[in-house]
Amino acid sequence: MQVDSPLVSVGAYREHTSAVSIDDAAAARIATEHLIDLGHRDIVFLCGRADAATHAYGDEQRRAGYRSAMTAADLESHIRFAEGAPTMPGGYEAGVRMLGDRQHRPTAVLAVCDEAAIGAMIAARRLGLSVPAELSIVGIDDHEHAEMFTLTTVRQQPRAQGRAAVELLRQHIKAPDAASVQRVLPSELVVRASTAVPRA
Repeated sequence: MQVDSPLVSVGAYREHTSAVSIDDAAAARIATEHLIDLGHRDIVFLCGRADAATHAYGDEQRRAGYRSAMTAADLESHIRFAEGAPTMPGGYEAGVRMLGDRQHRPTAVLAVCDEAAIGAMIAARRLGLSVPAELSIVGIDDHEHAEMFTLTTVRQQPRAQGRAAVELLRQHIKAPDAASVQRVLPSELVVRASTAVPRA
């Protein structure tokens, strides 16, 4: 779809478009490193589509951040992706498939977003798994329901992103032919009660 007016995205974005977001690769890397620091090795990336790059550039960067952290920790052989929609139902469905296989069940999950993480948490509980005693789960975004589910996550700052997007939009209105800009704002790990050291 062709848009002739200045356009700035907040959060989700594609390459070569102006946007304000977090560093998605860094967010996934921070989340994965948190799990590794707790002692987890068998960590699955949940709801990461193999074709994410053609659908959501940020999601593809999160996959890359997970892979980078696992590789840096010499855990390449443990890299696994459980594909599914980046939604609560998608996380639930992918979680049931993944966690229902007892022989290949991971000890930890990094979900592409909090909605998928919450879905996986519900799936784990339906299967009788204790979170975090038997399965640690981390999300990304700090969704409005993340605290209610005591979900460990990497927090975005939507208000700050909104303010930065308005300023960036004003700049594009003044100079409509200017090159696209991706403004990256910091994010932080918020540790709640969905992660713990793996059970021996």
